[in-house]
Amino acid sequence: MDDDPFLNFGEQQESYELLEQYREDLAKDAREMLALNGEEELVGLIVTKDAKEAEALRVLVKQSTGQDHVGRGFAGIAPREFVLALLRATAPMAVEQLPEGWRDGVRVLPMVVMTKGGVRFGGVGIG
Repeated sequence: MDDDPFLNFGEQQESYELLEQYREDLAKDAREMLALNGEEELVGLIVTKDAKEAEALRVLVKQSTGQDHVGRGFAGIAPREFVLALLRATAPMAVEQLPEGWRDGVRVLPMVVMTKGGVRFGGVGIG
């Protein structure tokens, strides 16, 4: 294993930028979904097109929508259990790092970015 902290610096920066780029849109989507079902546990999920999880997500999207997303990533809202299952299958050591949906009495949308080389977590308050 290479301990060079700069080995995947570009990818680490990209994952941070993706969190910033999608934070407000995913928060808005989560608020809309929670207006319909306030008990649902949601996670903002961003998967780059070259992440190992991307192909499985493309297959699921095609099965459920009929749209072909070959060569594309994913950004959207997913049930927490779905994201946990994805983490267990591809990054089991990261499962415990998924933030909770509440922080200091405020509802939070946990966010996950999955890239070719790793996983980054974040969150945004949603009310």
